[in-house]
Amino acid sequence: MLAVYYKALRDYVYDTIANVTDLNARITQPVNGGSGQVWGVELGARQKFQFLPAPFDGIGVSAT
Repeated sequence: MLAVYYKALRDYVYDTIANVTDLNARITQPVNGGSGQVWGVELGARQKFQFLPAPFDGIGVSAT
């Protein structure tokens, strides 16, 4: 299996974290992001173990 993906990002929100050592506190604040893009390729494979005796002959493995 082969998959290619692309996603255009616009106005996403992410968290920033500030550690205030004087107060022994951690402050989290949501921030508006700009724009960007994410793309990639995913490979996958599946294998059924049909050589196993019943009732295990339907077991398989899937990996990406």
